[in-house]
Amino acid sequence: MGDSELKNIYFRLVLNEDNTVSISLTSRYKTEEVESIHTLDEALLILDSYIKKPFLTALLFTKDNDVTFKVNKKNAGSIIEQPPTFKNASPVMLEMIEKGIV
Repeated sequence: MGDSELKNIYFRLVLNEDNTVSISLTSRYKTEEVESIHTLDEALLILDSYIKKPFLTALLFTKDNDVTFKVNKKNAGSIIEQPPTFKNASPVMLEMIEKGIV
């Protein structure tokens, strides 16, 4: 939106050595990327702070659907589901399923 320094934020599951799950947030700016590791609750709080400031759209890719969440200028949200972009789960997700974590 506009000419913001922050271009994208990527949210990714990370399986730790002790079989706990963390969230990697990669913030992509015009000239650099910054990665930080968080708990799920921390990551959701961080992402929440960016809805409408500056991002109006969030995309969730799953093997079943791509889900787009949009907020308009009147704060009304909408969800659109589309066929999946990716047909297979990530290696991290497959390992979590194998270990019974999810």
